[in-house]
Amino acid sequence: MQAIILAGGIGSRLGSIVKNTPKPFLKVNKNPFVLKIVERLKNQGVDNIIFCLGYKPEKIIDFFGDGSMWGIKISYLIEDNLRGTAGAVRSAYKKISGLDVVILNGDSFCYFDIPNLIKQHKLNKADVTISVLKNNNPERYGLISFNQNMKIIKFIEKTKNYKNKNHFINAGVYVMKKTIIKRINNNKPVSLEKDFFPKILYMNVQAFIIENRKFIDIGTPKSLKKADFFFNKE
Repeated sequence: MQAIILAGGIGSRLGSIVKNTPKPFLKVNKNPFVLKIVERLKNQGVDNIIFCLGYKPEKIIDFFGDGSMWGIKISYLIEDNLRGTAGAVRSAYKKISGLDVVILNGDSFCYFDIPNLIKQHKLNKADVTISVLKNNNPERYGLISFNQNMKIIKFIEKTKNYKNKNHFINAGVYVMKKTIIKRINNNKPVSLEKDFFPKILYMNVQAFIIENRKFIDIGTPKSLKKADFFFNKE
């Protein structure tokens, strides 16, 4: 199995914390945060990883190398001009070897289930499958609404007034058909979450529920401080 890790963002909300270090490479429990993602991917059968990099890429490249230390293959795509999460995936198009590819955000972690995610994706003949998990903080993350057949019908912006008690957020772990990736605009910055996914809901875009609700991102100084505690409670 092959996965793309999106690790190119600047992390402007972290201020001076990322002055010399890319956000996914910030230390959590004395190790780079993104190492947790790579280790879980390997343990779930992913043996080929593409890093999409932009801001200060050399630290990630020097640390992971070709992946042989972890018994996997790692390659890199470096963007001189950041083109958003969707733009980064589009740039990796030629490196994708299969019909489908797993995509993950490099600055967040959940207990993703790649084998069952791919199994559901194939059984439903989905174009895109988006991992979701229950969360009680819709004000920060925004929500995803789907029907009883797990087809996603709406993306809901961050809100304090959402009345539905079932708050499902985007877990930042996807499976996409390679043919769908080719539809991404290659000429300007594009976000998967804000621009691309909402525009393809007429297609078969499915939700996959992750049962383990634990989730952490390191996008702010406050959430970064929580990350050590998050992994210490494993």
